[in-house]
Amino acid sequence: MYIYGVNKDLKESVTYAHGIEAVILDLGGVIVPLDYDRTYRLFQERFEGVSADTFCGGRIQDEVFNLYETGRIDSEAFRLSFRDPDGLAADPAWFQDAWNAMILSLPADRIDWLRRLKSRTRLFLYSNINSTHFSFLNRLFAEQSSGQFSDLFEKAYFSHLFGVRKPNLDGFRRILSENGLDPSRTLFVDDGLHHVEAARKLGIRGEHLKPGETVERLIASFGLLD
Repeated sequence: MYIYGVNKDLKESVTYAHGIEAVILDLGGVIVPLDYDRTYRLFQERFEGVSADTFCGGRIQDEVFNLYETGRIDSEAFRLSFRDPDGLAADPAWFQDAWNAMILSLPADRIDWLRRLKSRTRLFLYSNINSTHFSFLNRLFAEQSSGQFSDLFEKAYFSHLFGVRKPNLDGFRRILSENGLDPSRTLFVDDGLHHVEAARKLGIRGEHLKPGETVERLIASFGLLD
């Protein structure tokens, strides 16, 4: 099914496949490949009380990660919340490198793909992220392109600046309201099933990006960008 819509970037009429007028993408695991184990192993070897079940990125995670990802504590407080068996905090440079180790790359071809997708539909980002990863992401982008990473989207929502993280429904509600989005015509893609399930509660067309799948192929299946 095709409907007629308006792309706010192009200021011209375009057709949308499957009734989709807007796309909201997750960042880590969708746009940027991640390996949480790289950081988890470093933390587990050094700090007490680090559990795979509650480490960053899971359905359940320790409250310190929630606080950091919603901007309620800064990077120094986050670092100091981890202590070795002697009660000592890690060196700041080591900690930053270990924390960033989970971010594998920012593929250049994906940057080009995002630009093309933005030219075809309203494109948004909604990421659970923190100030350290945010700075690292922008450095990776600056190595490959001019401008800001957020320029790839009509609007980018970073949880540490937004003050709300997925799967909180308030974040999705605000994004829909602020941008005049119809949930039934908004596609949301995330590699976290619990985030997708939350979006679906509001009528958003949530799609779970499973291991081994690519966001490019999923988006192409909706006819938004061949």
